Amino acid sequence: MKVPLSWISEYIDIKSSPEEIAHLLTLAGNEVSNIQNIGEWEGVVVSEVKKIDPHPNADKLNIVTVNTGSSNVEVVCGANNLYLGQKVAFAPIGSMLFNPKTERMENLKKAKIRNIVSNGMICSSLELGIGEDHQGIYEVDGKEPIGTLLKNILNDTIFDLDITPNRSDCFSILGIAREISAITGEKLKINLNGVESLVPNTNKKSFTLNIENKNICSRYMGALIKGVTVKNSPEWIKEKLLKIGEKPVNNIVDITNLVMFELGQPLHAFDFQFIEGSNINVRKSQKDEKILTIDNETRKLDDVVVISDSKKPIAVAGVMGGKESEITENTKNIFLESACFDSIHNRQSAKNLGMKTEATLRFEKGLNPKLCEYAIKKSIDLIIEIAGGNLEEAVQDLWIKDKNKSKKITLKKEKVNNLLGVNFDQETIKNTLISLGFSINETSNKDLDITVPYWRQDVSIPEDICEELARIIGYEKIPVSSLSGQIPQWEPNDYFNIREKIRDILVESGMQEIISYSADSKESQLLTIESENSEKLVKILNPMSRDFEYLRFSLRSGILKAVSKNIRIWREPLKIFELGSVFEKQNNDLPNIKDVICGAFVGDSQENLWSKSRKLDFFDAKGTIQYLFKKFQLPLSLQLTKEKNFIDGECFNIISNKIQLGKIGKIDSRILRKFDIKNEEIVIFELELNNFIKNFHKITKPVSYKSFSRLPESTRDLDLIIDKSVLAEEILNEIKPIKNIKNVEIFDIFQSKNLPKNKKSLGIRLIISSDKNTLTSEQIQSLENKALKNLNKKFGAELRG
Repeated sequence: MKVPLSWISEYIDIKSSPEEIAHLLTLAGNEVSNIQNIGEWEGVVVSEVKKIDPHPNADKLNIVTVNTGSSNVEVVCGANNLYLGQKVAFAPIGSMLFNPKTERMENLKKAKIRNIVSNGMICSSLELGIGEDHQGIYEVDGKEPIGTLLKNILNDTIFDLDITPNRSDCFSILGIAREISAITGEKLKINLNGVESLVPNTNKKSFTLNIENKNICSRYMGALIKGVTVKNSPEWIKEKLLKIGEKPVNNIVDITNLVMFELGQPLHAFDFQFIEGSNINVRKSQKDEKILTIDNETRKLDDVVVISDSKKPIAVAGVMGGKESEITENTKNIFLESACFDSIHNRQSAKNLGMKTEATLRFEKGLNPKLCEYAIKKSIDLIIEIAGGNLEEAVQDLWIKDKNKSKKITLKKEKVNNLLGVNFDQETIKNTLISLGFSINETSNKDLDITVPYWRQDVSIPEDICEELARIIGYEKIPVSSLSGQIPQWEPNDYFNIREKIRDILVESGMQEIISYSADSKESQLLTIESENSEKLVKILNPMSRDFEYLRFSLRSGILKAVSKNIRIWREPLKIFELGSVFEKQNNDLPNIKDVICGAFVGDSQENLWSKSRKLDFFDAKGTIQYLFKKFQLPLSLQLTKEKNFIDGECFNIISNKIQLGKIGKIDSRILRKFDIKNEEIVIFELELNNFIKNFHKITKPVSYKSFSRLPESTRDLDLIIDKSVLAEEILNEIKPIKNIKNVEIFDIFQSKNLPKNKKSLGIRLIISSDKNTLTSEQIQSLENKALKNLNKKFGAELRG
């Protein structure tokens, strides 16, 4: 935000140098990123236009004669706003001017334009470095004597401040003046009045106000001023606006902009004749509504707060006005608006329309409704003074007062010492807070009952008061002390170490880690969790948008959104995981937070010399889980289960030591389509980290070495016919405990119409060996028969003929 020193000086006597002021503001939390000095021109003087002749060799150029006070000089000029008797800023040859291309002051040289010598330049605001307009010349106040050096009139210092989002009060000249007053101790020269003095002696009402939804606007004020004359603004208004980078438009619009930058309250003026029915409504936009805004863009209004008359929207509330009711030179009666729109709704409206204006910059930070009346009072006074007209009826005011009572905070003196580590005396505390506009009442036990001023929306708790004391009294006044005591001994953090090891193992297995937002939309979360968990979602009080309204209950939504974005551009297999926190609502308490791992497998595997490309499937995900559990020496089994998000028969609980640690399965295509994923199969696994680590600690044991057998192994392949419902894992678990069967592997699963109904063929390989002696053929056959007998007895398995 640009702040001219001359404008601040209207509110406070500045006795320090600009550099010192900038330093003090920065230390107090309002960083001055740049200081620009205006008026470093050399030789530029106030001159009068005496003669305007057309250029003989160019249609859009003129030969202008100006009186500099010492001589008449001819220059070539292409400005479109010249007239005889006009006071202009003239730069003769040799003057120092601002070059917008190099952004430096440079020497002006003689130039020949279309064979006519130009002995200088009539300057625009761009060449003077005080604005962006280069189409028209800068017009000097007609009261200034000819020959006066321009730097003696317009010299100024412009501070460019980076205001923090919580300080809505500092997005104004008055707000910065208050800060400087508190820092330097200089008294603030301020006289703001409400609208009580404006009320005419009449009950006449030419318009009505209505706020459809009290949540979108806490206060709306409107005034009707009749008989105004719309014309160019006085030079003092133009000069102020140009210095802060704003282009003057006309006296009415310029006054509303001037008051906004001065007090921090946005306003808008409508041409009253284009308000149909004389009804002004604050409401949400309706289906298929559109508006042509003053920037000549037709905008579709989708979930946007608008100002409307009886038939149509006439403005986007707190963002931009409509073209039809724009103030023009033909405007005679104006409706002046001063309102306090809800910050969240205003931010959402601006986002939906892709717009960012000076008004939204202030409304989205949060303003106090009290500010409306001071801004509309000052605007009405200026309009009547400069544009004429009369306020023929009372200013109408709709205000939800209960929501905007003054905030009260009790500050105990020991709180300041405990928080800041310094004992400020009571008088210093009181004087500092009073200088910031706080009201103080000291209790019998020396506590302070503090009333927060209406403009300080950011102060609500005792810690905020302590921060104010620290930054105004000065952080340098807080004593520095070194750490004392014994340095704590380092202790290993098993939870952290295991979590990082899990990350490393998953990356080692070929997966890539992603990080998604902890906040999500309710719709996305409900798609990926069980319906009975919908009541456990934690809603955020001040969400950035509807897309981030709830804390996530599951990581699945973030994983699927990442898959949806990447499969369009990523041609390689996608194997991703996230290790993050999920949040579960607790009754009258903070949410329960758990760390969860969620991974997804999708796409085609890479083709190489020994294998063709194939779709990543359930077994790729299962293999990764097996690898992880093997690294941690944890037993692993899968148990068939059902969940609405997974395909029936392809969803399993992940079990270790009879404890459920997570889930693995193939996501239903119905869910995938909701995330704009088509023609893909996605396998997801989830593990709850806390239970995983507890289970690991429960069975952890040192790694021991066991020598391999020197005796030969034998393998036997069995082709079994079993029910489709029997899991391969159940077969393996039944055979593995048999002594001397060292391992069991599955090498084939086959299903066909040629097999008996509801049957499948499962090929298993038995690896048989003894650590003591070489087994005979009869012993091996006996082990094979035992395995078949056990399988037949438990599962009805038979050898395939």
